[in-house]
Amino acid sequence: MFHQLRPDHHQLRLLDLRLERDRALERELRDFRPHAVGIACAFTSEVLRIRAVSAVVRGILPKAFIFLGGHDVTRTPTHFSHLHCDAVVTG
Repeated sequence: MFHQLRPDHHQLRLLDLRLERDRALERELRDFRPHAVGIACAFTSEVLRIRAVSAVVRGILPKAFIFLGGHDVTRTPTHFSHLHCDAVVTG
């Protein structure tokens, strides 16, 4: 699916926090300074970690648009509130 994305003058970076070293997210956010950040939550066991990740994003980039998606977000969007994101993507 990645090959179908068309950035049209937008820059895009993907970061897999399951594989990255400590502080990779913070370094990447400070270096790249994205306007929008998408976070995937595939399993209920990840909810607390996703909330923590969104708090890190919000702390470093308070004006960034944060959106959440994934299986658990689609199944139970009520796990998240406006404190964690600006929008949820379901489906």
